[in-house]
Amino acid sequence: MFVCQSYLRNRLIFGKSETIFRYFSTLDVPMKKFNDLKQFDQTLLLYDEYEKSHPALISNKVLTQVLKASTHLLDKHRSLTIAKKISLSSMNDTYLLASLIHMFIQFDQIGEAEQVFQQSRIRSQTMFLTMIKGYLKHEMVEQAFDLFEKITNPNEILLIQIFNTCAKLENQKALNCGRKFFEQMPIEYEKHQFLMNSAFNMFIKCGDSTFAERIFKKIPRFCIGYGRLMKIFNLEKQPEKTIDLYEQMKHDEIKPDRIIYLLLINACAQIGLKSICQRIVDEIPKDLLLDHPIQTSLIYMWGKSGSILKAEALFEKFFRPDAITYNSMINAYGLNGMVDKALELFHRMSKDIRDNYTFVCILNSCSHTGRVDQARRIFNEIPLKTQQIYTVMVDCLCRASLLEEAQQLIIQSELVNPPWLPMYMALLSSVRHQRDERLAEKIVQQMTKIFPKAEKGLISASVLLSNVYAMTGQLEKAETLRTNLIQSGKKKEIGLTWTELNGKIWKFRAHDKSHPQSSQIYEELDRISKELIEYGHEFHSNSITRSISSHETIQSVLCGHSEKLAIAFHFIQSTRPSHIQITENLRICEDCHAATKLIARIRQCEIIVRDASCIHHFDLNGNCSCQDYF
Repeated sequence: MFVCQSYLRNRLIFGKSETIFRYFSTLDVPMKKFNDLKQFDQTLLLYDEYEKSHPALISNKVLTQVLKASTHLLDKHRSLTIAKKISLSSMNDTYLLASLIHMFIQFDQIGEAEQVFQQSRIRSQTMFLTMIKGYLKHEMVEQAFDLFEKITNPNEILLIQIFNTCAKLENQKALNCGRKFFEQMPIEYEKHQFLMNSAFNMFIKCGDSTFAERIFKKIPRFCIGYGRLMKIFNLEKQPEKTIDLYEQMKHDEIKPDRIIYLLLINACAQIGLKSICQRIVDEIPKDLLLDHPIQTSLIYMWGKSGSILKAEALFEKFFRPDAITYNSMINAYGLNGMVDKALELFHRMSKDIRDNYTFVCILNSCSHTGRVDQARRIFNEIPLKTQQIYTVMVDCLCRASLLEEAQQLIIQSELVNPPWLPMYMALLSSVRHQRDERLAEKIVQQMTKIFPKAEKGLISASVLLSNVYAMTGQLEKAETLRTNLIQSGKKKEIGLTWTELNGKIWKFRAHDKSHPQSSQIYEELDRISKELIEYGHEFHSNSITRSISSHETIQSVLCGHSEKLAIAFHFIQSTRPSHIQITENLRICEDCHAATKLIARIRQCEIIVRDASCIHHFDLNGNCSCQDYF
């Protein structure tokens, strides 16, 4: 070390060019020292000094250091001149090739960099890393991605680059690739915090909450990490996991910030259960309860949980509500079937602040209550009609069985907008209720032709078509369609219902027997069924969309629906309930709606059911707030 410093001092301070070999055995060593000290010009001076007088000393290691120096100095001419001196015999020197690739990339000659990489006989991980960085610098993400397929046993640095690239792509291909490398990663790499954070970020960006959750348990936990995982749980419609994470935060003694509370409020809005909502609100600091976005989000949450009085109380505190605040309250009224109040608030709102979502909310309110004429008037006055606005109006017409007018409106929309799948889904959903097999088939054929890549939407369309077949007695056609979906690996959305009891959220699915009290639940269902029959209820066979097996009856199939299981669960508790609230992810069927009205009346229990369409308030007289328009 002393000898090295002595030579560099003489060279830099006194400009002495004494024989280098008094201090070093090879020329590349002092060059590397100069480069490490960022004295790149000295590296080049040394090269110039020996390149002519002692050409035999110019080894691949020397050229590697010289290329690094000229590239750092952005000396393109010198760099390209040096590059020409590199012979084909150097194609085995991965250090030199990596420097050469880096040089071409820095001077925006990506084609030359690719050529060097492709012609090299051996490719080191540094070469892969350099080439990938070059592709990313020139926004050639797909080309970088293609290199991943050629990498084996990447080190930590290369893995970080792979995960970061996959995070930029944010698609299924990137997710599959990132997942493959993560699963093949040596277990000791899990101690590398920066690497694990990169993997966590990738899975979050690509929407894989399962792997993100696995990694989250192995990395240091901070508020921002909790927030990112909560966000993906909310996006994937797993709000109960967001609530669980909040409980973990408290256990880890990590103080939630404003973003965390906004995510919690969003999760509560998805769950839609008053008791859960109130529990979270009670834990929000008082100063944050005065925050404008928090207050607006709370209005939205209370509306989604059927707590209109609480939503109104918050709204009335605003001196000058903005568009978001108005929209949240109009939406709350609409969801709960209070269209008159929604219309009143809409007309109170200044026209200057009405936006796209304002019109969507008010038209949706009219749609769910059959106010077609009022919806038409509002629709005709809208100056700029977006796809969302057209879609809600189509839905309004479809719910009123005005299918021809709805189809004409779709044609009108497509004169100025590209086709949009939700419009066709609204039309198909109405056709299902009309049980028009031919029209349903025609719509699904159109959707398949117009939206060939919309896999999730086409799966939903196929399920609706199979429902039409089942409702019209064509069970063989329905089963064939469902079998084809299963064999192709496509999965329909599973119907779920959740409710709360003693601070815990319980989930049910149709014919679920996983609950620890399943036997008591089904015994209670038998009692409820007998009571329903005594009060004149007839089980609706048209609510069954599959064939019935030999050991089943219409009654047993319908009584196994998830919402009935959740209701029965409440009635087996020691204290008879006066209020039950459940949330489901699909629309309530005709039989469950009729049965719930009667259960509320027989058991004198208010029941609130939020489905995918609206919130149904079943009162003690056996009436529903939707007035059977659903």
